[in-house]
Amino acid sequence: MPQGIYGMLAGYGLPNNASVKVVRHKDRRCDVHQLTRRQFETGYQAYQARDIFNCDYIIACLGLPRLAARFIGVYRVMGKRPARDVPPPKDFPFLDILFRDGVAGPDEIWYDLARMPQFEALEYDVVIDWGRNPIVWAQWISAERDKPVLAMAEGFENRKR
Repeated sequence: MPQGIYGMLAGYGLPNNASVKVVRHKDRRCDVHQLTRRQFETGYQAYQARDIFNCDYIIACLGLPRLAARFIGVYRVMGKRPARDVPPPKDFPFLDILFRDGVAGPDEIWYDLARMPQFEALEYDVVIDWGRNPIVWAQWISAERDKPVLAMAEGFENRKR
């Protein structure tokens, strides 16, 4: 089993010279596990209260109990705009909870995030140890600052890349 998620993703093509953050989505206001992929990508993850995705790529994870996180995808940060310029999806299930009066706040940012398909074989099958500080939900990650892999789906190592 690989030592950490960053090392594992590097083996699938994550550029080693890129700036990368790993994020652990866990929200007391709504259950992010209930969101479909499209709702998560376009309605939840793309909108942020501040400039948190100031990097080339994000490694997205869903928060699990006991400081664990499930890997759900790698996204390239293509750009950003004021969130007020990009209306949230009308079918977003937590619209009234996350968006006051159905619109983003004046300082919020919308990110144009492109899901990287080469990591698809790993999605939802890898669980990592988030570490001791769950409050810091977005952290820089690199070969030197990796997050240990706790578990992988059964038969994972027999899959082809």
